[in-house]
Amino acid sequence: MQGDPVVECAEVLAKVAPSIKYIVDPNSRYRSYADFLPVARALDHIGNCLVFEDPFDKNDFEGYRNLRHSVKTHVAQHLADPRVMIRAIRESACSVFNTGGNPGMSSFVSNCYLAEAAGMPVWHGSGNDCGIIDASYLHSSAAAPNCTLPGDILSFLREDDLIVQPIEIKDSYAIVSDRPGLGVDLDEDAVGRYRATL
Repeated sequence: MQGDPVVECAEVLAKVAPSIKYIVDPNSRYRSYADFLPVARALDHIGNCLVFEDPFDKNDFEGYRNLRHSVKTHVAQHLADPRVMIRAIRESACSVFNTGGNPGMSSFVSNCYLAEAAGMPVWHGSGNDCGIIDASYLHSSAAAPNCTLPGDILSFLREDDLIVQPIEIKDSYAIVSDRPGLGVDLDEDAVGRYRATL
């Protein structure tokens, strides 16, 4: 679709780094299935998109089902409530899940098992979080056999991730620490530097 910035970026990425796959997450910014479909088809044609996540209202299960039947690319919903996940599975509204974010470590893992029972892979999404919570995402992901899609580890983008040693990344993989607990230490000096007083 000419003029759409997502499609333009995908075209550039396909030229300069054809082996890189990515997730498109418009956070429900498109008005409807019909509004997103031209973009989805253009990205599908380029062929380097891994997942379409939440392109329009998540309650439009029919629209998501139609999107799944219209494209080759995976269609995902970012859901943490297992009851809504079950409905999405029953409605055939997605082929994969991002079930990270709010549910906490044990709830994330149980949501992964729910998705696995339906034969669906997952990933753990995030925001631009600090190192300790990223470490918890990493451990949670490692505990779920079907958490096989690329997750987000973004704490390195911050001015300071507030942990003593950053999460180790090797060949684009985050390494799960075998140290006790989450395997990271809070950087008390950094916390002191950034503490705000009211």
